[in-house]
Parts: sequence; structure tokens; C-alpha cells
Amino acid sequence: MYKFVYPTLRLDKYASLIENAVYKALAENKVRYEIGINEWMDGWMDGWMDGWMDGWMDGWMDGWMDG
Repeated sequence: MYKFVYPTLRLDKYASLIENAVYKALAENKVRYEIGINEWMDGWMDGWMDGWMDGWMDGWMDGWMDG
């Protein structure tokens, strides 16, 4: 992706260390972001199912009590 270029060869070793650290940090953030999205979707589905069940139970109880 990105290549760090330094004038002297001696710094090349440090450049690759920095590069690896940057890639590692980006990868960890990507994983954290994806986990966050999945948790949000799970929460949304839980809420939707709870609401649907509440509505269904209310309707069922109304029909049972009225009938």
C-alpha cells in the first residue's frame, strides 16, 4: 500500500517497523469497527423482535379477552 522512503539505509529497518505498526493499528481498528457494526445489528434485531412480540401479544390478548 504505502511505502515509507528514507534517505539512508540505516533508517530502513525502523521504517519497516513503523510501517508494520501502522498496518497492525489499522487492522485492529477495522476489526473493532466490524465488531461494533455487528453488535449494533444484533441490538437492532433484538429490539425489533421485542417490539413485534409485544404487539403480537397485545393483539392476541385483545382478541382473546373480547372474544
